[in-house]
Amino acid sequence: MPHSAPSRVLTDASPARLPSLLADLAPGLALCAGVAGLALVLRQVTGLAAVSPMVGAILVGMAIGNLWRPPALFRPGMALALKGLLRAGIVLLGVRITLGEVLDLGPTAIGVTVGTMALTFGAVLGMGRLLGLPRPVTEVIAAGTSVCGASAIMAAAPLARADEEDVAYGLATVTLFGTLSMLLYPFIGGALGLQPLPFGLWAGATIHEVGQVTATAFQAGEAAGHAGTVAKLLRVSLLVAVLFALILRRRSETSTQAETGPVKIGVPPYVLMFAGLMVVNSLLPLPEVAVATLGTGSTALMTVALAAMGLGTDIRALARRGLRPLMLGLGAWIFVSVTGLGLVLWLVG
Repeated sequence: MPHSAPSRVLTDASPARLPSLLADLAPGLALCAGVAGLALVLRQVTGLAAVSPMVGAILVGMAIGNLWRPPALFRPGMALALKGLLRAGIVLLGVRITLGEVLDLGPTAIGVTVGTMALTFGAVLGMGRLLGLPRPVTEVIAAGTSVCGASAIMAAAPLARADEEDVAYGLATVTLFGTLSMLLYPFIGGALGLQPLPFGLWAGATIHEVGQVTATAFQAGEAAGHAGTVAKLLRVSLLVAVLFALILRRRSETSTQAETGPVKIGVPPYVLMFAGLMVVNSLLPLPEVAVATLGTGSTALMTVALAAMGLGTDIRALARRGLRPLMLGLGAWIFVSVTGLGLVLWLVG
């Protein structure tokens, strides 16, 4: 698998070694970039614009990796893509939201969004325990459902100590059930007589991926589309809170298991940098062109990282996990959809 590549290739970056290091990394990085590019082409050709490029990359990567196992030549670059590029992409997510945009939603809409996220995250963790699922797969599904789909799954995976199969299962749930939301929400909203603002808020507070939210919310008009998009971006900003919650869970678990006092678990630098960039962009807003460029760069880096993960994912290992992770994804989807709708009807009307 990608992260099993020798660590010395990634850590020895002395000037004298640089040409050799680049030669070691180039084949794997080129392979991952090629898989990501192929996924983007297929996304455009099929017209599935609401499907995250990251989800497409892992699916294409899995298809290729299970038909042709990449030789050792490609492993160093794949390892760098899976770790280094992934974390760089997560950091750049911080430019997507500012405090001003959040405040524009108003206290009621903020309450609906934050309440739905918090209740869902806690409920999915509880469902995972009831189903007897391991904590890593439970935590990535909880993050992906409650926050922002594939991006949240990738950000939470290192803290949850999730492996490729855990992540693949998490991505499968946000893709499947987010797509079902796109199909069902307009009919449910129409049957309930939801006005554009409540409908957009419901979509933004509950649907998994940004693309899925916009494709759904804008069906009810510009006002619904704007409300859905901003509510979704608020959920992206709440990724910081979820990551810190996972850190605290891990600290508590480690301290309980330790025989001689608590064991310190540091906050990963990429989490602090993500939060810092979000704060900086709120206080000193970046030019729109810079925000757009960095946002595109974030998606590109994480798409290449997902391609690397797909290349190292064994479909047979996924099958051995059984249906329980899928059941958790289903339960999480039902909970977030019903809870968000209930809060919208109660607080917004």
